[in-house]
Amino acid sequence: MLLLGSVMHMKLSRIDIFWGCLLIVVGIGFFGDSLQLWNFEFFFRGWWTLFIIVPSLCSMVEDGVKRSNLIGFSIGGLLLLSSWNILSAELVVPILLMIMGVVLIVVRSSEKEDE
Repeated sequence: MLLLGSVMHMKLSRIDIFWGCLLIVVGIGFFGDSLQLWNFEFFFRGWWTLFIIVPSLCSMVEDGVKRSNLIGFSIGGLLLLSSWNILSAELVVPILLMIMGVVLIVVRSSEKEDE
């Protein structure tokens, strides 16, 4: 009981809340799959892009939106859309270049306004 009380008084970081919610959602998915309420598959087409998307998203939650995590998130998102055949593979590089250009302009201008 003492351990539970000390845990209740700890301040949770946003990243802990994010990972906790993610684990709950995945647990619910597997639980419903076990009861045959729905079909839950953890490995879907393009699942490997989560190795780019999740760390970028966690960095955004913890440190705020920055140029590097926004570009990483964009790369992962575009590759995921391409693997799902929502976006043509030939369009990934041009769209990525445009996103990087916009990010450079927006981030640079917002940094100058803060000074």
